[in-house]
Amino acid sequence: MDLNEMAKLHPAGATVRHSAIFDHLPRHQNKEPLSVDFVKKWAVPFYMEIGSVADDQ
Repeated sequence: MDLNEMAKLHPAGATVRHSAIFDHLPRHQNKEPLSVDFVKKWAVPFYMEIGSVADDQ
């Protein structure tokens, strides 16, 4: 980040800048958007279960 950008951020309250500890890891990205069928088959069932199991163990 250059000094001019840092100077703009400082009055906005951004006085400390941290880098993420996982910045060195490779990032994977889909080449195409996920199809609706894929989302319905894999994502919806997984996310619809979050919070449905009691955490009283």
